[in-house]
Parts: sequence; C-alpha cells; structure tokens
Amino acid sequence: MNPKIGENIKTLRDERQVTQEQLADYLTISTQAVSKWENGVTTPDVYLFPAIAEFFDVTIDELFKVDMSAYKNKAARLTARYANSNRPEDYERAKREFDRLFAVGNPEPYDYFNFANVLETNAYNQVLRAEELYRAAMALGDEHAEFQLRYMYSKTSRNEQNIAECREKLDADPTDITNWRHLLYAYRNARRFDDALEIARQGLEIFPDNILPLDVCGDVLRELNRPADALAYWDKIIGLQPDFASALWGRAFAYNDLGDRENALAAWETLLAELESRGYTEETPWPRREIAKLRDALAAGIG
Repeated sequence: MNPKIGENIKTLRDERQVTQEQLADYLTISTQAVSKWENGVTTPDVYLFPAIAEFFDVTIDELFKVDMSAYKNKAARLTARYANSNRPEDYERAKREFDRLFAVGNPEPYDYFNFANVLETNAYNQVLRAEELYRAAMALGDEHAEFQLRYMYSKTSRNEQNIAECREKLDADPTDITNWRHLLYAYRNARRFDDALEIARQGLEIFPDNILPLDVCGDVLRELNRPADALAYWDKIIGLQPDFASALWGRAFAYNDLGDRENALAAWETLLAELESRGYTEETPWPRREIAKLRDALAAGIG
C-alpha cells in the first residue's frame, strides 16, 4: 500500500475544488472508496490510475510522488508543469485551464500572473522555433529568410546578437551588398546611429551609387536631427531612381523639418502622385493631410 497516493489525490482534489462525490461520479465508484484512499485505508485499483491522472491532468507517476507540491489551483499546477517541460501539449493544457478559469470564475492576482507567465514562456519558445525555421530556410537558399530573421531579432531586443552576426558576415564577404544591408539595419534598429552612419559611408566607398547605403544615410541623418544633410542623400537617390518611395517620403519629411513649406509641398505632391500611380491608396491619407496643411499655411502667408 502506498499512502501517498491518497494524500496526493486529496491535494489535487482541493486544488481543483471538487468534492469526493464529484470524483467518485467521474470514476463510477462510491464516495466511500475515495474517502478510504484519502485516509490511507486503501489505495485505488490499478485500472483506475489512468482515469484519476486524466481527471486531474497529471501523470500517473505524479500520483505517487512523495513530495508533491500543493498549488492554489489546477491552473497553477499546469503552469509549473509547463515551466518544467516546455512541451507544446503542456502549454495547450495550461491555456485551456486558464481560459476556463477566466470564463467561469473570479481569477485571483496570482492567476493573472501565472497566465501571463504561461503566455510569455510560450511566446519565447515560439520565437526560438521561428529562428530555427528561418535558419533552415536560409540553409535551403531562401533569400528572404535572413531579412525576416534580422527583423525578428530587432523586435525581440536581440540587437547586439544581431549586430555581432551581421558584422561577422560582412567581414567574411564585404563584396556582398546584402551583408552591408543587414549590418546597416542592425545598427539602425539598435539606435546606434553613429555606427550606422559610419558603416553606410564605408559601404558607399565600395558601392557609390547603391541606393541602400544612400537611403540609410538619409534616415540616420534625419534621426540625428540633420535634415539638410539627409536631403543630399535622398536627392541623389531620386536622381538615380525617381520613383524610390523611401527617398520620396524622406525628402518630404526633411523639408517639413526645415520649415521649407514650398519645397515641402512640392515633395508631398510628388510622393502622392507616385503612390496613386502604384495604387497604394492606404498610404495616401498622410500626404493628402500634409498637402492640405501646407496649402493653407502658404495661402495665409505663413512661411
């Protein structure tokens, strides 16, 4: 006889807030049988172990643990289980229990905390899995996978890792403009603007007419509150590729920053015409608002 199973059943029953009668009904046995287990008089028949474990959402081994921890409720137990296993199926069990708890009960502060912990842990695990998949796609030659991986790094505050990886790739092959692009955006997303500017200028020594480093120079200089300097780069881009949207946006904002309303109006009108020609209707409201404001200001003799 193992008296711990009776104690553990009572612990689990208290967590789930079910009566002996409810457990007995589920197992189609008598209430007296459950009472005897919990008082150490008898133990469950072996054939009942899977059903008991399923009812409490634990493993059969856990029913016999000599050091089973007590939790405030089933959701808290499942939180601990997922934290220990990191298995997707344990995440799903925990989430289902929290969804049920929040739908039918009055969650306590620790329930909010535990649910948040479960969701956060799952999100982190999903990010790691996404990284594995992006790297697998990269190994198979998918040219877009690395761009998305680098973007994911910036969204998950892994900027220094991103910079280190991009720096290593650029040092290994500085003739590939893609390597420059990744490091440029890694620095910019980390808001290391001086480093981004320096790398962009180094890239321009090798690729003097490449739009990418020119555009990054414009973006970074505007971030550094140097719109006049930024304009020189965007003007060069537009000279090379008149319909390059990023430069059209940047030039319009830079003229706004400088308070040059006449040139700003012309820049916004050029941008709006380009967006409309491409059918980008969702992006047109902002230029329209800027054009209306600038026309009103010029009509009123401001600027």
